[in-house]
Amino acid sequence: MPSSWRWSNDEEFRENVFPHALNENDHVRRAAISNCFAENCRDLFDNARKLRDGCEELTVLLEENQDEISEALGIAIEMCQDGEEMLLFQRRLAVGMGAYGFLHGKEAIEHFCHKTSKPTSRHDLERFCDDVFDMLQAFDSALLDDAKFLADEVRDLPEHLEADFLKARDLCSVGFEEVGVMLCGRGFEKVVREILARRNIQVASGNRSQPASKAMLHDLLGAMGKLKYKDDGNRLFSPQSLTLMHWIREVRNGVVHEGEEEVSADERTTAAMLAQISARLWAAHIANESRALDETSIRKDW
Repeated sequence: MPSSWRWSNDEEFRENVFPHALNENDHVRRAAISNCFAENCRDLFDNARKLRDGCEELTVLLEENQDEISEALGIAIEMCQDGEEMLLFQRRLAVGMGAYGFLHGKEAIEHFCHKTSKPTSRHDLERFCDDVFDMLQAFDSALLDDAKFLADEVRDLPEHLEADFLKARDLCSVGFEEVGVMLCGRGFEKVVREILARRNIQVASGNRSQPASKAMLHDLLGAMGKLKYKDDGNRLFSPQSLTLMHWIREVRNGVVHEGEEEVSADERTTAAMLAQISARLWAAHIANESRALDETSIRKDW
């Protein structure tokens, strides 16, 4: 799945943004290779600032000069370039509805600059300014959504168990969803191991035993599948939790192939699911901590 920030290649960028100011073919590649990610972040927010300033300046000019719009048109042309450069680092904004008005508005202004359409009117420039403002609002809204992503789901986890999910939130917010979902997998595994440690579950093999919380994933899965409550025989870990742990093991071993054994093709959806199930597991553990288990020393027979 393509990143929310970064384009797969220049062709994808051109097909969605229809750049005029950035009419060279290698902007995406150069941004990915020549600059570090911190530089791209700086450029993204710098372009957003230029667009905000441009909106304010264009609004004032249009209010003060009812008839003469040549200076206002010059500002709008600069805003077209700033917007294209901003979308160079915001794939999600460009392919969604957030930039829809801007992309159509800039096309009209660019056509006029090339004398391929009727002259741009004051009304056209006012509407373009509104479109830019709407795009900036969509950008700000996406930032707020990114700040809440995963954080609300895991707010009741202990701090040391919450940490991986918050790191994943940060990575997803800047387009590294594939890495973020792996961190959520690690966070889910830590929650499971913490529950096993607090329950003092042991895995016995021959004359030896070890804490299940420190076992290899293969043995961890074996122990998870056998734990039941003593009073009603219900399982401590749901089938869904076991499926997720199997998936984590397969991903870590590099055996998940495209279209096979995947929990979800959407990394953000998978990350959210891991966070939600981790939170539910922990809440169930707290609520049922006093309930005895059928056994706490699991004989390894898998």
